[in-house]
Amino acid sequence: MSISTTTATLHHTQQLKEQIRALAGRLRTNVSLITEPRARSMLETSADVLAGLVKAFDDYEKQNAPAWGDPWESNPPSWQDSEL
Repeated sequence: MSISTTTATLHHTQQLKEQIRALAGRLRTNVSLITEPRARSMLETSADVLAGLVKAFDDYEKQNAPAWGDPWESNPPSWQDSEL
């Protein structure tokens, strides 16, 4: 883990992740209470988006290089190779 990922930062990200997970759980629970298809779809999609956000927090905490590395490192923009 990087020096920049401090204990205090991890504490905050872990708390936020739990709150996001709880909200996603409530959304999924409410899907069974609603009969209107578009509303159900909206709740399911919202829960999926939140699951992706939790994954982003996990990647940040683990300092997952592909997720938090230099975006130009593996795929430099084409204009870098050309002369201006």
